[in-house]
Amino acid sequence: MAISILPLTPEIFESALAWGSYLSSMNEHREISNTLYEDARIEPQMKRRFAELAESHGGELSISALTEDWCGDSAVTLPIVARLAEEIPEIRFRVLIGKRFPELQSAYKEDGFESIPVLSLFDSSWRELGRWMERPKSANERVKAWITGQPRIAQLRRSEDPEEIRELKAIFAGLVEEMADWYRNGLWEEVLEEIAVILE
Repeated sequence: MAISILPLTPEIFESALAWGSYLSSMNEHREISNTLYEDARIEPQMKRRFAELAESHGGELSISALTEDWCGDSAVTLPIVARLAEEIPEIRFRVLIGKRFPELQSAYKEDGFESIPVLSLFDSSWRELGRWMERPKSANERVKAWITGQPRIAQLRRSEDPEEIRELKAIFAGLVEEMADWYRNGLWEEVLEEIAVILE
């Protein structure tokens, strides 16, 4: 898929939120994201792979994530990216809140990247190498199956009743908790694998 040049400069990247600042700013999912970050571990061979990839792209990689703190996928996927940047000095990671960057949101949507989080991967010359969106491919079927097993969701999504809106939010909070276990038990490795393939 061809991608357009983003309205995302190195200066905007530098002014965006580092992981700790993003966590502190979160109104939703802060506890689970922080816990997952503390739990996240990266295998030595994966660390070596990313260090070598950084070297092959000029000695440095920058990863931006466009998201919102209500996003359950972001809550469970971004901790492993933050851990990657923490453990590999050649990788920098910043978080951009979508509603603060409407032009960036529009640019992604025009290229077909309509879900969040969207990660953009840049080399040392600020050339965008590729993008990764939302969740690893194998997680899509798991999420689909989980939602199918919750027959109330379709009805609640059409409701404007405050009580039913709260019920829907509680149901999806349960999904985030379940997703956290999926990622601890293998999906984080898939996230990193998919990102590495883009960089290769």
